Amino acid sequence: MKQIYHFEQSVPPVLNENILQRKLRERERQKQTAMAAVGGILLEISILLLSIQLCEVMPLIGLIGLVYVFASVIGGCVITLVVVQKRRVFLK
Repeated sequence: MKQIYHFEQSVPPVLNENILQRKLRERERQKQTAMAAVGGILLEISILLLSIQLCEVMPLIGLIGLVYVFASVIGGCVITLVVVQKRRVFLK
């Protein structure tokens, strides 16, 4: 069978336990961040649905809930844009 990769051309990257542990911690942190984001989205949806239901019984509290959800979503979007912009500058 003909080899299509030439393994002797370059030196393989150095791997040790510290590098592998760091990568494992980074993956765990990414999973935790994703779970926190999903939890936040579900919380916002539940507050939104509760506020919509409360608008019929207590209009002021329902309106406060809707304003809170709106402000929270806008704030989260702004923070996301700032972090993405800073990351692009950092990676250059």
